[in-house]
Amino acid sequence: MQTTTPKDMKKYLDLALAKKASDLVLAPGNKPALRINGEIVASSETPLSGDEINKIALSIASEQALARIDAEGVASIGIALDDGTIARVNISRSRGSYSIGVRFHSGRIHTLKECGVPDAVRELLNAPNGIIAVSGPTGSGKTTTLLSMLDWINENKALHICTIEQRAVSMITPKKSVVQQREVGVDVSSMAAGINAALHQDMDVIMVGEVDNFETVTACLNAAETGHLVIVQLHASSSSDAIQRLTDAVPEFMQASVKQRVAQFLRGVIFQVLARNEGKGGRSAIYEVMVVDDVTRADIVAGKETLRPGKGSVSLRDELARFEREKTVRADDIASIRAAFVK
Repeated sequence: MQTTTPKDMKKYLDLALAKKASDLVLAPGNKPALRINGEIVASSETPLSGDEINKIALSIASEQALARIDAEGVASIGIALDDGTIARVNISRSRGSYSIGVRFHSGRIHTLKECGVPDAVRELLNAPNGIIAVSGPTGSGKTTTLLSMLDWINENKALHICTIEQRAVSMITPKKSVVQQREVGVDVSSMAAGINAALHQDMDVIMVGEVDNFETVTACLNAAETGHLVIVQLHASSSSDAIQRLTDAVPEFMQASVKQRVAQFLRGVIFQVLARNEGKGGRSAIYEVMVVDDVTRADIVAGKETLRPGKGSVSLRDELARFEREKTVRADDIASIRAAFVK
């Protein structure tokens, strides 16, 4: 992770932090744009040319990062800022030039209570092994929830924890547990390689920052099968969709056997969205928790698109109704979430 910021980039990072933006976008031909409370807002700065963005990108990207952009289309770079914020900088190409997207992380790990995570999640975290999935749309706070779950384990259990991330966004201070944090491209070659390495080092809990391919799904299932608790992040539009994505990541001829294994080792799925707070800044997470029991397992094996949640689950429908009664988040956000995600 870098600890120094080139002058041209610092100007825009400072602008975003002053506006309390969650994201910064530098795209050729556009004004620098900020995402504030979930909405993209153009800044008052002049539009940036491709040459200007190229200069910024080349000032922060290593030769290795530039090679990844050529090979994979994107490279991720972590920058630790003076106030403790971590900027996750993603560089790709647009209109023949580089484009830059930045997501800001406070560096502070929030507690489960601060995140508003339902009590059902704590019950899931007491499982000795298996898979727990944290899912939601892009930018819904999944990483924040993942870290809060790890922090609860770290504070309450004497275990060996390993995180495998594209880029670490917070440094976890060991408490009761021993904690190792690994980055893809720095410490391990891939998510799957990081999981497989962890299996040889007496880990108890493995956090996987992204599961999106056959190799990673297989490695997660192998880890769960050998007695590890595996906490993973998935981009999904519902709890059922998250499970579907796990099975869809493998070749079709293997899906039946993978459904059997997912059904056996999946403990629960957390799905979350963000809604703007009423009368104040910021956003709050609204959670759904699908606890997996025998009924849910049967649905997974059968390949049903909509799964029946197990006993102790928390539905998004009920949580939206609760937030609506409490009037703590904006009514129009509740309406749009209900229309998009509640079937």
